[in-house]
Amino acid sequence: MTKITSSLVLAFLTASVHAQRPSPEELLDNFAELERTMTTNRASYLPGEDIHVTLRVRNPTAGPLVVPQIFDEARIHFHAFQLDAQGEPIWRDTYDVVPEAEVTETSPIETIQSGAERVWSGWISAKPVANFPVLNKPGTYSLQDIRLPAASNVTITAGTVEAVAEVQFPALVHVPEDAGAPAEDVPVYRRAYAIRSGGASYLCVGLDQDPPLLRIAKGAEQLGPLSDYLAMYYGPFRRFGSSANPITSISATMDANENLTVIWRDNTGSETRFDFDANLNPR
Repeated sequence: MTKITSSLVLAFLTASVHAQRPSPEELLDNFAELERTMTTNRASYLPGEDIHVTLRVRNPTAGPLVVPQIFDEARIHFHAFQLDAQGEPIWRDTYDVVPEAEVTETSPIETIQSGAERVWSGWISAKPVANFPVLNKPGTYSLQDIRLPAASNVTITAGTVEAVAEVQFPALVHVPEDAGAPAEDVPVYRRAYAIRSGGASYLCVGLDQDPPLLRIAKGAEQLGPLSDYLAMYYGPFRRFGSSANPITSISATMDANENLTVIWRDNTGSETRFDFDANLNPR
């Protein structure tokens, strides 16, 4: 009887796997068979507001498809194209930029069955990695995932800042020495805004830990039209509440666990309270 060694078994299994794996060209051909769609959580956004995107990929064929890994967090990225009145791109900016991924003999793959669907959801920050943040300017944009590809149009609407509040985080942030400037521990802040647009006021809360607002704008300059310049510093932010009545004041407090409380008052004197945990989940 012939003795079968473990090395022979391993070599046989390895050869079987490689025999079953499609070539990079076949993987890309299979990938092209997939139906791909992109949707956003609303049709219009304020300048500087984060955009929530859902990507859906479905296998419409009668059989399974072996394809490159569909949703790789390291390779998901979007481009934003501002459109003119005819729907043609006039300006482009890049969000979540990463190098294009080649499909090779060792690239991760997956099998998607007939009729099966894959879904990815996430936020596109209104602050791009490079270039000027075009999503801070009113207009119509085409958001496109370049790798899939898939696209969805969104509108950025003009806004007016009615009230601003900022509250200091309980801990200082260490800034290391840089270009001759000494290292220091500095205070950082969370900001909340009342922004009016389209006949409604919206509670917007900044996502970043920011320096004091007075380093950016002073007094009345904080209020009024939300220019692309101010939106660049106010954003990225997310929208959490709305009021039909204009807002006259807003205040914010934070406890030792970074839980945030925001109270705003409208022009009738009515107050509304919003509570968030440290990750800005409503409480």
